[in-house]
Amino acid sequence: MRTGVVTGARHRGDTTIVMLSRVYRAALHLPRYLGHYRIATLLRRLMSPGVSVVDHGCLMQLDPQEWAQISILTDGGLEPRTSALFREILRPGDTYVDVGAHVGYHALLARQAVGATGRVLAVEPQPYNCNKILINAALNGFSNITTIVGAAGDRDGVAMLCDQAPFDKSRLTLQGTGMHDQGVEFEVPLWTLATLVRRHKIGKIRLLKIDVEGYELAVLKGALPILADTENVIFEEAMGDDMSETSAGLRELLLREGFTLAGVTGEPWSGGSTPENNVWAHRKDSDQ
Repeated sequence: MRTGVVTGARHRGDTTIVMLSRVYRAALHLPRYLGHYRIATLLRRLMSPGVSVVDHGCLMQLDPQEWAQISILTDGGLEPRTSALFREILRPGDTYVDVGAHVGYHALLARQAVGATGRVLAVEPQPYNCNKILINAALNGFSNITTIVGAAGDRDGVAMLCDQAPFDKSRLTLQGTGMHDQGVEFEVPLWTLATLVRRHKIGKIRLLKIDVEGYELAVLKGALPILADTENVIFEEAMGDDMSETSAGLRELLLREGFTLAGVTGEPWSGGSTPENNVWAHRKDSDQ
């Protein structure tokens, strides 16, 4: 998304929220009057993120200040080609693991596909995003999305992270400094995927999605003990010259573990850009 568009939208959104907040506070301080409750309720609703039906048919509470959620509001969804691949891969009863789940768009899509008999694990270190996942799961009556408030990596321990600006909650990373990190820090648990999968008594993983802003290789290293039971992996391609070593490491690890690499539309992948910057690793003997 173009920075100028995001920044402009953010400033307009901030100004509107500030004005509504001032009006709301003034209304609260006024003596009780006829219609006081209705006016206060209307102002609260105007200040709150709205609920929208997104393109996969689920309800989502979307924040009009945060750029990634603005994208969902604008386009009705995210990554249509990747989303189509999700629908091809996942079936009722499957298990889906989402590392870097943001506010739950892909987790909701996966839950639709795996149904009430399937399982969805959403791993997300940003507390704001975790709250959104919980809200969005509840809006759809999905009780089998488990939200894990923490980070995945190549060891078990803790991770210290910086909170992000209100307009960008999607690019939190353990790989150096995030795009819009702020000075306020918070600590979260850090687990390997092998630890998480064993703790939740998961057998086969039909689809593992990893989107962790350059930290994908560490996540996969922590998943090595359970990769033999994982049929499909979709991960974000490491972009930029400084990510070439990470990209090569991802290819080497997945090929060594018996995966075939392709773009999300099925074309063979050996490096470089892909549709929607996502790579699909799948088993040669899989029926996908």
